[in-house]
Amino acid sequence: NGDTALITKHADYADPDNNGEFYIINDDGICEFVLVDHSASATIGTYTGTVFVANTWYHVACTHDGGATSAGCLVYIDGVLQAHNANEDAETFVDIENTAQELRIGAFADDGEPFDGNICQVGFWSEVLTQSQIQSVMESTYATMTPSIKTNLVGYWALDETIGDVGEE
Repeated sequence: NGDTALITKHADYADPDNNGEFYIINDDGICEFVLVDHSASATIGTYTGTVFVANTWYHVACTHDGGATSAGCLVYIDGVLQAHNANEDAETFVDIENTAQELRIGAFADDGEPFDGNICQVGFWSEVLTQSQIQSVMESTYATMTPSIKTNLVGYWALDETIGDVGEE
């Protein structure tokens, strides 16, 4: 139980004023996706109604259309668009900022809220993927992705090591 980090570029979940950009967490079994605009002291995001079941694999995809409201933040679980539950303080949200905070998979930058499980195949695109594109990527490895889906892929970590707990991508 409790909050565990899936993917973050945020220092400390408990301190909303810290220097960060976004986080995707498992919040007591519910997926929460939050974007942070620190210069405006504003956040936007969404959380799902789907409850994660322990010891079950899920494909999680989050998209943001670049807008200033939570309506542009979508979460897909196993390729299915989830009901949108706004989570925002967006009166002044402009955009996430590119901060020096490091990207972390499975924890916040302060090593807080570590994820207790396995994470594999993390990717970032510079465009919003459609539901059909997300579904095509779901079961793909980098080698089996089509050239068109790789066009705007800006970062990919397979995380398929068979020993240890640090990805070497």
